[in-house]
Amino acid sequence: MTDKQLDEIKECYDNIMSRDKFIDHAREDIPGLIAEVERLKAGNNALAANGGKYMKIAEYRYELFEKVSDELEKSELENSVLQSTINKLAEQNKRLINRNSKLQEENATLKKALELSEACITDIENSPYTGNSAYSVVAKYRQAQEQEAEK
Repeated sequence: MTDKQLDEIKECYDNIMSRDKFIDHAREDIPGLIAEVERLKAGNNALAANGGKYMKIAEYRYELFEKVSDELEKSELENSVLQSTINKLAEQNKRLINRNSKLQEENATLKKALELSEACITDIENSPYTGNSAYSVVAKYRQAQEQEAEK
């Protein structure tokens, strides 16, 4: 007998012994494996039963998220419109302030012109040349002012 043949015989013997060990242990291990499978199936069924409840919760949360997202989008759009309106009003306010400033300058200029014209009229009224035609114009102007004040 060759070494190779001897090795093959030993291998077959080891395999037989391994199978015998497996078969001996199978009598003890199989019931435990069946119990574990049954336990896992029961747990799986419980999770599946509760899964419906959890799915409803998840769907509700998703609906809330969608609603909040829509509201946020609407708010951002409204905010954009309001910001645009604020910017337009700010520009309008600047123009009005500039216009008001120009009108105040014009008003100051007109007040100064009025003061000068009143001083001129006073000078004419106090002039010894009362027969002057300029004096007649001033007198008529004063009369018109008095009539307006009476109304």
